[in-house]
Amino acid sequence: MPSAHMPAILAVDDEPANLLLLQRLLQRTYQVTCAPNGQTALDMLTHMPFDLVLLDIMMPDLSGYEVLERIRADSATADIPVILISALTEA
Repeated sequence: MPSAHMPAILAVDDEPANLLLLQRLLQRTYQVTCAPNGQTALDMLTHMPFDLVLLDIMMPDLSGYEVLERIRADSATADIPVILISALTEA
């Protein structure tokens, strides 16, 4: 059960199965919030504090790279650590 003292992670992915997997893997140690796309993630970041963003690279509309650029361009979110994730299997 999440508590107020748990670090907050925002997981962003357009694949519901990936979000479910991330949530299940991390929920015992972190308060995990999921966003199904980049715009929703950006909206959440303006209203809620997060300690880390796990960001899918390949998403429709706004790619992970575009979302990262917007996160870094906003002084309120520029210092939040972001880890880019991808389901790509090729180098």
